[in-house]
Amino acid sequence: TSDFAPLLRLKRANPSLVIRGSGEAVFINDTKATPSLPKPHYLATLHMKASDKSDAYVHFAYRFSPEPPFNILQISSQLPLLAAQPIEKSGAAAFAFVSGLAVVNRTVVISYGAGDRDSRALVMTMDRLDELFSLESDPSAPQRASGTSAANISTADESASSADKAAPDGGDHTSHAMNSSNGAGAGGETP
Repeated sequence: TSDFAPLLRLKRANPSLVIRGSGEAVFINDTKATPSLPKPHYLATLHMKASDKSDAYVHFAYRFSPEPPFNILQISSQLPLLAAQPIEKSGAAAFAFVSGLAVVNRTVVISYGAGDRDSRALVMTMDRLDELFSLESDPSAPQRASGTSAANISTADESASSADKAAPDGGDHTSHAMNSSNGAGAGGETP
C-alpha cells in the first residue's frame, strides 16, 4: 500500500486497476543528476494493468524515501518501452514487461522482455530519466503530448499498449538495445 496521494486517487478512480512494484531498487545520492528530487532516494519500477485479466502493462519509474516507512516521493511519466507481439499467441496484443534495473556512472539501464520473445534494454542518462519525473509527477493526470499517463491504462486492452507508442525525445539521451530469441532484430536501435 501507499499513501502517495496521486496513486491513491488513481486507484479510487479505477478500482480494478492492478499496481505492482518491482523487486529491485537502486539507491541514488546524486543531487546534480536528479534536480527534480535533489536528495537521497531509492529508484525502482512499477507496472500497472487495467485488471488481473489484462495482459497489457504500462511501466513507470518511481522514487521512494530511503527511510522507513519508505514512502513514494515521485512517479515518472510512462517508460517508453518497445513492445513486441508474442510469436506463440496469434493475434495477441504486443507487450513489454520490465525485469531489471541498474544505474552505473549516471547511466540507467532498464531491462525488459518484449512479447515473451525478445530481451531488450532501455538505456538513458540520469538527466533524461529525471526529465520523465518532471514531466508528470501525478500518474492520474491527463495525458500530455510529451508523455503518457497511467490514467490511460483502461484503454490498454483495446489497442496496443500505449507504452509501445510513447517515444522518448531521442538523441543521445535514450536508446534501446535488443536481442531477439528468434534471430531477428538483434543489435542496437534508437527509436
